[in-house]
Amino acid sequence: MREVLISKRFLTSSAIFVLLLVAFLAMVYPVRCIPWNVMISGPNEGWNAYFQQAAIKGGALYPDRSQLITNNYPPFSFYAVGLVGRVLGDSILAGRWIAFFSLLFIALFIFKIIRELGGERSSGIVGASFFIATMGLFFERYVAMNDPQLLAQAIMSGAFFLFLKAVKQRKECFFPIAMMVFAGFFKQNIIMFPVSALLWLLVRKEQSNFWKCLAYSIVLISGGFVLCYVCYGSAFFFNFLAPRRFFSAQEIAALLDLQCVFLAAVISFPILWKYRCESHVVLILILLAVGLGAHFLQRIGSGVDSNSQFCFNIAMALAVGMTFHLLALFSVKEFLQTLFVILLLVPLLLAPGMRLVKEGLSSHFNDEVRWRETCMLENIKKVQAVPGDVLAEPYILHYAGKPLIIDGFNLEERIKAGTVSPTILLNRIKQHQLTKVNTDSNATWPYDDFNFLKLKSRFQQWPNAVDRVP
Repeated sequence: MREVLISKRFLTSSAIFVLLLVAFLAMVYPVRCIPWNVMISGPNEGWNAYFQQAAIKGGALYPDRSQLITNNYPPFSFYAVGLVGRVLGDSILAGRWIAFFSLLFIALFIFKIIRELGGERSSGIVGASFFIATMGLFFERYVAMNDPQLLAQAIMSGAFFLFLKAVKQRKECFFPIAMMVFAGFFKQNIIMFPVSALLWLLVRKEQSNFWKCLAYSIVLISGGFVLCYVCYGSAFFFNFLAPRRFFSAQEIAALLDLQCVFLAAVISFPILWKYRCESHVVLILILLAVGLGAHFLQRIGSGVDSNSQFCFNIAMALAVGMTFHLLALFSVKEFLQTLFVILLLVPLLLAPGMRLVKEGLSSHFNDEVRWRETCMLENIKKVQAVPGDVLAEPYILHYAGKPLIIDGFNLEERIKAGTVSPTILLNRIKQHQLTKVNTDSNATWPYDDFNFLKLKSRFQQWPNAVDRVP
């Protein structure tokens, strides 16, 4: 009997080890890409770098309405990354490293939250590993991108862990709530943890604590906006409340985004529902519901990318860890836990991102990346050679030392909203005030579409506005 028990535990431990290994391998390609001067697809890195430099060098962090660029992000990330960028000598490099370490901190807090909710160490490892593997194989662009999303998520995850400890120890929740508000001024769309925390207090019938936390939140958020007005004037609100269109058809894209965690959700939910009377399980179900709702609400906005799903991915990682823990309550726990981890591995091993894992481990990686970096350097020289203002990718403009004067996506939104003339760009080009420069796409990292069904692109209303302006 003892030998059978040891054998079953060995199988479960082996399955967890494979999940850990997959998580590690999923990081190889994005991390190897960090130090190279090659662009991650999309305008994020260069756009953020422009405002990071503005924050550090005293430029206009929130442009006035006469300019054709818009900053609809809160201010804190620009100062944080900009300061690290000053030390490293490159804000994009700083942002990439910060995003990567933020991802690891999120995984750490997933582990600690699962432990705080009663899960054993192996449950925390399963949840954290699942999160890292999912991010690395399906959202690899964001693993090491100069973008504040993961940094804000890391701060918010830490705040939520402290909130749980405070509630458990019946202490004041002011500091965790302040941290959550602080995280919101890094990126405003990470609402899952604070909303879920308040709802959980209501479910626990802790009305007094609920009203205190709600009051703290309102006061701190209001104070933050007042501070922004004092520092940046009305330009902050003009930028922060920039017009954005919404398309119900993108709900289909939002649904297809969930392919990467669909199997995990299907096998976790029945177990969680079985134990829905337990307070910690109720919290997981609330996180899943709020995270899913937030994803769908955000994804219908034009230009919103798959990072709208990251809150739900964190909730799913917590759900996976707690499901693994709850399976220990069954009589055949070793078998069920082993089978559960194996099923988690199936979509990970079939992920399109596995091709990039092979590339990251390939001996030819450095040869390819040197070629792409050469293409990027040629693009930079091409832009530098053009006199005056240039319309090109923000990343290339940043390294070419050219000002970012056109924000393609937000400008298109303002044109559609009727606040800017639709001919403004064309007029500038005709008057030789602006030159559009086409650059080599080989200067971009090759990333695979993360969805299995290859249908999502049909429902993307606004993939990238930069290429559509005159």
